[in-house]
Amino acid sequence: RSRLQRLVKLCTQKHQLDADLFPHLGLDWSEDSGEELEELDQTSPYQVAWSIREALRYERNEPNDDYASGRRIRISQLCTYFQQKYKHLCRLERAESQQRKCQHTFRKALLRAANSEPEYAGKLIREFRRASCPRTSSSQVKQRDASPCGGTTKGEPCTNKALPFTKHCFQHILLNRSQQLFSSCTAKFADGQQCSVPVFDITHQTPLCEEHAKKMDNFL
Repeated sequence: RSRLQRLVKLCTQKHQLDADLFPHLGLDWSEDSGEELEELDQTSPYQVAWSIREALRYERNEPNDDYASGRRIRISQLCTYFQQKYKHLCRLERAESQQRKCQHTFRKALLRAANSEPEYAGKLIREFRRASCPRTSSSQVKQRDASPCGGTTKGEPCTNKALPFTKHCFQHILLNRSQQLFSSCTAKFADGQQCSVPVFDITHQTPLCEEHAKKMDNFL
């Protein structure tokens, strides 16, 4: 505890030493000082740690240094290192937050596209997959896209084309138990029958088909 209190005291003293001696005179930082701060802000914490390690090694090689003075210097250097590491972590957190916002916006746009035009949304996903996997030959992609649906309609084989990278069309996609993108509509008709229209459920909430979603909007 006493070491932490001393560390806080040293940080306060260091902050006071960096402040202007006569703030009432309106003194400002010079341009050179601003550039030094910017360079220090851009320095990686690992570079700061390396400089601290080199400084400590240099101090150990000087036998005439006072121990207390060297300890204060080391604590001051550790304060600087932790400040730089904190700034570095803040920059990483801001970048991660911005990336999450972009991903959320993309998911919402993809959800709207899949609800209105599921086939075109599937093609869009296919294009993204092709861009991320450039080694996949176009003949293999066309062969997958051209495969017929494996479902049946009134006892007859379905004539629709399967969605990209699946074996079923949008109407029969729920037959694929391993897929996790589509869910059955959770609404019911007036006679109590469960609606079985597939819904692109990217938010994993209460999926509604287009018909029941419009009825819900009119009701609200």
